[in-house]
Amino acid sequence: MPRFKCSKISKLTDDEGNIIVSLTVSGYDRSIAEMAIRESKTESELSVEIKKYRSSRSLEQNNLFWAICTKIALETHGAKTRDAVEEVYCQLLEQANAQSEFLLALPETEEMLRKTFRVVRERGDRVFNGKNMKIYQYFPGSSKFDIAQMNELIETALDRCAELGIADSETEMIRNEYKS
Repeated sequence: MPRFKCSKISKLTDDEGNIIVSLTVSGYDRSIAEMAIRESKTESELSVEIKKYRSSRSLEQNNLFWAICTKIALETHGAKTRDAVEEVYCQLLEQANAQSEFLLALPETEEMLRKTFRVVRERGDRVFNGKNMKIYQYFPGSSKFDIAQMNELIETALDRCAELGIADSETEMIRNEYKS
């Protein structure tokens, strides 16, 4: 079923007391709403979810951010290996106070955690119910960020570049575009 955004929601009531929900849709989203209406006519019941609209982060932001991470990895680790770049990524997420969670789990779950989350860090050991367990910190990651959160992460990365003395035309172009 297609998704679209609306700018207003209204409530009407029919003669039987049923609520009729009316959505105000404009621009390009009108054609998507019309498509949704056409597709819904073949269904006897629908599930409807209404939530606050949030812009997705852009592919451009993602590319710029990873370019900055690579520059920082080269400066701090002398390499742009996956491990070095992901270590920088982790540091920037922490520095930007990105949301992370902690999990107490058996050591053999680490591989599954790494497949599920972009960044997983081992933070310690505990014995729980007689079993040796690991404490893992995981970050859902920047792929879940909206544009504003991604801008904040890019600004954190640019600040780190400034601290390290990384200044080139690409970094300065990014700084001019994203620094508030």
